[in-house]
Amino acid sequence: SIQNTIAPDAGDDATVDACASDVCVDLFDALGGTPDAVGSWTDLDGTGALSGNCFNATLVALGTYNFRYVVPTAGICDPDTNYVIVNVVNGADPGIGDTVTVCGGDVAFDLFPTLGGDPDTGGLWADVFGTGTLTGSSVDVSGLPPGGPYPFSYTVTSPACGDVSTVVLVQPTPFPDPGGDSSIVVCIDDLTFPLAGFLAGTPQNNGLWSAPGGVAHNGNFVPGTDPAGAYTYYVSGNPPCTDSSATVFVTVNLPADAGTNGVLLTCDSTTALDLFTGLNGAPQSGGAWDDVDNTGGLTGGFFNATGSAPGEYDFNYTVTVEGCGSDNALVKVTVVEGVDVLAVQVDCNAQYRTYTVSFTIENGDPSSYVVSGITGTLSSAAPYVFTSDPLFDSQSYSITVNDQNGCGAAVITGVSPCTYEDDVFVPESFSPNGDDINEQFIIPGIEGYPGNSIAIFNRWGNEVFQSSGYDNRTIVWDGTSDNALIPGDLPAGTYYYILELSSGSEAIRGYVYLNR
Repeated sequence: SIQNTIAPDAGDDATVDACASDVCVDLFDALGGTPDAVGSWTDLDGTGALSGNCFNATLVALGTYNFRYVVPTAGICDPDTNYVIVNVVNGADPGIGDTVTVCGGDVAFDLFPTLGGDPDTGGLWADVFGTGTLTGSSVDVSGLPPGGPYPFSYTVTSPACGDVSTVVLVQPTPFPDPGGDSSIVVCIDDLTFPLAGFLAGTPQNNGLWSAPGGVAHNGNFVPGTDPAGAYTYYVSGNPPCTDSSATVFVTVNLPADAGTNGVLLTCDSTTALDLFTGLNGAPQSGGAWDDVDNTGGLTGGFFNATGSAPGEYDFNYTVTVEGCGSDNALVKVTVVEGVDVLAVQVDCNAQYRTYTVSFTIENGDPSSYVVSGITGTLSSAAPYVFTSDPLFDSQSYSITVNDQNGCGAAVITGVSPCTYEDDVFVPESFSPNGDDINEQFIIPGIEGYPGNSIAIFNRWGNEVFQSSGYDNRTIVWDGTSDNALIPGDLPAGTYYYILELSSGSEAIRGYVYLNR
């Protein structure tokens, strides 16, 4: 008969990597195929690190080691032999953890430098207790609860050895707590106050204060006396904590000053009245304006009066200073209108070759009406009618009407509209008798002919008066003569005149009676 025997199977040769920290690398599991478990191992390199199937890589140096696996004879079948080559490699190194004592006020303690050995970089830190204080490798020790120590693990990974970890235990210690920095704004007229009340957090109370420049300070700030600036609170440290400090930065402001109430007067044609100019006192700039009467003409601090009827309007100015509150003042603006001239009328006086100009003045300030450019009279009550003094027919006129508000003068101009058959009017008599009536030989209209000349003769043909540029004012015959037989007042009687209005013009001849 034929008897079948199953041949021995030592599996397949294999090569594996082992981490230098592995205490048991199972060589049987490393074999390929389906090896029989009845074989035996030979440590070909004599490492002394093989026990059964386990190879302890921690007992050898880094390198390559050979092992033979033999499954013995079975029946007529020869033994089967295969080999496993083990490469012992160095895995990732997380370093050596330790317990470290850290100042409890440290807000960014770096864990990595505390690792012993030669730790690999690039690993991951973990907050084992989940305190929420870990960021990267940095721990906010000030945020750890009382007690401790607190574990933080460091894990590095290598393809051959996988994850390897170590742990750093952090033990916080009590720390000097000066509180936190802050900034405050106070008013120069505030009362004295302790600076400690403005430190953030829960500062301990055994520290010392210094003023700006490092000068010692008692911690009680006196506005108006102590300078503004940085006031520092120092607390002594206790190892491993160093001295610590916090700063209160003090800004001292002057009280708000909006000035005092004031008044402005403006024209209804003003487009940008600066309200600030109406404040009295020493107002601070940069405040806010309020259109109390809702004129709709306020932009910033400027008032456009063109849309407001004449009258009074209030504008409130408010200055707010941090730490000092607010102050306000009122500016009352009176809007006025310019003067208007109505019903201009010109009246002619043919006898005296003169004319008058009259008109009515309205709006503006009647108490301060001013008419310039011409003389005349203005009525003292409404309607306010101005009537000029007589103007010579040869005179033009330019009249300006204004008031003390100066909101735009009214100007009227013109010339005489009067026309006469004769250019001048020569009277038939005058009476220089000292009664102040008709004392001179006035020739109305002569002013329009400055190139005139006149000669006057008595009944015997003697010339008693002669002149050029006769103007009824500076050159005028008053019934006297320097050419008479007896110089001085001429006797009453009829006198003959020859008047030429301009050079080469036809002379005007006639008689005038001098009445004494």
